[in-house]
Amino acid sequence: MNIRRLQKLNKEFSQKADDVEAEAEAEAEAKKLKAEVSTADELNEAGDIDVNNYVVHFHEIDKYDGLVDLAALKEEFFPAESSTLANDVKGSKGEESKAEPW
Repeated sequence: MNIRRLQKLNKEFSQKADDVEAEAEAEAEAKKLKAEVSTADELNEAGDIDVNNYVVHFHEIDKYDGLVDLAALKEEFFPAESSTLANDVKGSKGEESKAEPW
């Protein structure tokens, strides 16, 4: 074999190797894009389901307005008047309590 023929074969082999590498990169990129599209479709579908559920149950929103307002519960569990400290409590005979502070 002569040198020119070897150089030509080497050049062809190098081009084919580059083409195979580029094709593998393209396939990897295509798989990545398909995965992204699949994820985007799933998110869109989930969003559509949420929107549809909201629309279907929109007329029921008034039923749940009381659940959102927690002010009534706050007044029930936290009285508006201040609490009396244990040191300020007088006993049943009118004498000061001997309770220790926290």
